[in-house]
Amino acid sequence: MVAESALASTEHFSDFSSDVTQLRKRLRATAGVTQHDSFPAYGAGFRRFGIGSEQAMDLFHQTVSLKSMGNLTEFVRQHMLEPFPVQPRIDALVTHFGDLNCAHEAVLKARAQIEWPQPLTTDCNRHAALVQQVDALRRCRDALRPWFAHLKGELLDKRIANWALDEERAGATLAQFAHERRTQARTRDELTAAISANGGNRIEQIRAEIARIEESKKERSERAQKYDLIAGALGLPAAVDADTFDAKGRTTAAGQSGCVRQRDERSNRLTETGVTVRELRLLHAFDLSLLVPEAYYDPAYR
Repeated sequence: MVAESALASTEHFSDFSSDVTQLRKRLRATAGVTQHDSFPAYGAGFRRFGIGSEQAMDLFHQTVSLKSMGNLTEFVRQHMLEPFPVQPRIDALVTHFGDLNCAHEAVLKARAQIEWPQPLTTDCNRHAALVQQVDALRRCRDALRPWFAHLKGELLDKRIANWALDEERAGATLAQFAHERRTQARTRDELTAAISANGGNRIEQIRAEIARIEESKKERSERAQKYDLIAGALGLPAAVDADTFDAKGRTTAAGQSGCVRQRDERSNRLTETGVTVRELRLLHAFDLSLLVPEAYYDPAYR
C-alpha cells in the first residue's frame, strides 16, 4: 500500500486479530491510503513520491553491493539506465529519414517549379508594365498634335492681333504720307509755277545745253585719247594745248605732202625700172634663141 499521510503502528497496524483482510479493510477506510494487488501498480504509485525512473526503483529494490559489481559499464547499463529500444528507433529513424528525404525532394521540386517560371512571371510583369508605359507614351504622343495645334492657334491669334495693330499703324502712317504727298505736290506745283514765272524755261535750256556739252566733251576726250595713241606710235609729243596741236597739224601736213611726193617719185621710178626690165628680157630672149632650142624659152621654164 501507499499512504500519502503518516501512519502509526499502534493506531493503524494493531488489533486486527491476525486477520489480514480485516487489516486491509481498516487501511482502505483510512484517508490517503491506496492498496495495490500487483507490483507494477504499486511501483507507479510509489514513484509519485519523487523517484521518476523505474530503473532507479529496480536499483533501489535490488540493493546490489559494490563488491559484486564486475563491470561498471554493464552495471550502469543494467541497473542505472532504463532499457532503450534502439532497433525500432533506428528503423523508425530510417523510415522517417526516407520520408523526410522524399518530402525534401518534393519541396525542392515544388520550389523549382515555383522558381522556374519566376523569370517568366517577372518578364511578363515587366512586359505588362512596358506595354502600359508604351500605351501611356503613345497616348501622350497622340495628344501632342492637338496640344501643339492649340499652342500654334494661340500664337497665330497673337500674330493676327499684332498684324491688325501693324495694319492700323501702317494705315495711319500711309494716311499721313498721303497727306504729306498732297501737301508736297501742292508745294511742287507752286514752286514750278514760281520757277516758270522767274525764267524757269531758261534753266531747263541750260540743263539741256550742259548735257549736250558733256556728251561732246566725252566724244572729244575719246578722240584725244586715240590721237595721243597714234602720236605716241609716230614719236610725236602729246597735244597739251591748242598751239601744240596746230603745230603738230602743220608738221603732219608738211610731212604728208613730202610722203606723197616720195610716193609719186618712187612709183615713176618703179614704172621706168619695169619697162627697162621687160626690154632687157626681150633682148636677152632674142640672143639666146640663136644658141638654144626654142623649148627652153617656154613660159613654163621662165
